[in-house]
Amino acid sequence: MLQRPRPFSNSRPQVSHQRGNSRPGEGKAAEAVVAALSALHTLRMHDAEGAVTMVTRDASLPYSPTVLPYVVSGRSAAGRVFLRDEGYFREQKVNYLRGAQVESVAADRNTVRLAGGGEICYGKLLVASGGLIKEDVADEI
Repeated sequence: MLQRPRPFSNSRPQVSHQRGNSRPGEGKAAEAVVAALSALHTLRMHDAEGAVTMVTRDASLPYSPTVLPYVVSGRSAAGRVFLRDEGYFREQKVNYLRGAQVESVAADRNTVRLAGGGEICYGKLLVASGGLIKEDVADEI
């Protein structure tokens, strides 16, 4: 039986959304992790059985970069850095593709091409990159 998704724990990354508060690109990985896991949580609240594939460039499970300094310094166990484990993705019936990068999206064919030649067909596509929209584009929307 599929269990409802667990709410996020307090160990999730704390991401600043203030402009000019960090170097360019800093925090983007953490934003993407939060965006993707939040999207999955929301999807599973509305559809517990639909096919879901998550693609990430990271070779590891989703982790909190804010915990890394504590792990390196020995003040926290290495396992505490991960936000979700393999069991979570199995329970949620998610095909979690690690170490894969999206090369292109062909919306007219409902396919995503992966770097290295793989291809994924989809019915609906959600991009949860955690990125910010450009101001000049936001003005046009």
